[in-house]
Amino acid sequence: MEIITALEATQADLREFAMAPAPPMPAHFAARLDAAIAAESRARTQTAQPPPPPAPGHAPVINLAEARKRRNRRIGWGAGFLVAAAAATGIAFVAIPTNSTGGTPVAGSTRTRRRNRRRAVGRTRSSRTTWATTS
Repeated sequence: MEIITALEATQADLREFAMAPAPPMPAHFAARLDAAIAAESRARTQTAQPPPPPAPGHAPVINLAEARKRRNRRIGWGAGFLVAAAAATGIAFVAIPTNSTGGTPVAGSTRTRRRNRRRAVGRTRSSRTTWATTS
């Protein structure tokens, strides 16, 4: 029970500490901080000159983000063309007629009788008879 009361007392102290105003920064620290910020600002403005042109025989430096963006755009277009070509090929295979005729073959042809005999191998006699008469 002592632990719980100590915990509640600590939480109450922390809540009061959070509500208290922050003490002001000492003047000598503030002056040093302002001077460091001003020196950094001056150094950045002095070095913000455009880079010199590349020397002959050297490749220019490019932005990697722009290069990745161009590469991804090319890959996207390539994938789009690949999908379009696959769709066109699929449509062509479905739409272009073939030389074969659909449907069932003629019942009285020799080819059909031979095929029916081969299929009937392994069936019982009664099923073979029924099957042969229905086709």
